Amino acid sequence: MVIIGGLAFSPVVEANLPAEPACYILAIREGASEELGNITSPPHQVIFVGKAENSIRSRVQGTHLVDNRTGSSTIRRSLGAILRESLTLIRVPRSTNPADRLRFTNYAFDSTSESRPPVWIPQYLTVAAMPSNEPTMKEKALIHALHPPLCLVGWPSPSAGEIKILRAECARLAREHAHRSA
Repeated sequence: MVIIGGLAFSPVVEANLPAEPACYILAIREGASEELGNITSPPHQVIFVGKAENSIRSRVQGTHLVDNRTGSSTIRRSLGAILRESLTLIRVPRSTNPADRLRFTNYAFDSTSESRPPVWIPQYLTVAAMPSNEPTMKEKALIHALHPPLCLVGWPSPSAGEIKILRAECARLAREHAHRSA
């Protein structure tokens, strides 16, 4: 059990994730503060709160901790924007379909770079979950109570402006990559 802000979360052990609705948190481990710069503060701070409306297993294992899913993961795009230089991440459109209006905004990383966030996340972040029959309401309450700097909605994050600038730069670089490859 992980106690954060007086709330009990179960550490996420990938093999034991339930296929049920839940909220989850990402909290900093020792050493991650240096990696993330001035976006975060001390170890054990919750930096992100998310929800899985159907299955925590699918959301965490199937999106955040696997290769080739950055285009579907807000937290991976934010972490990737912050860590793009230290992890040498190459931004690309999430799809080659010109009708995909989010292909640059919801950028991905090239095939080599996509494997880096799933290695970095468990090394530097604690992932924990809290089952909930009302994950959307619970997520809002947790964001309001814990003030996670990488959550860009639900509270006035002091990091939101900087993260949005970093993500916009990644979207611009993905667009440039697509034009060079065309």
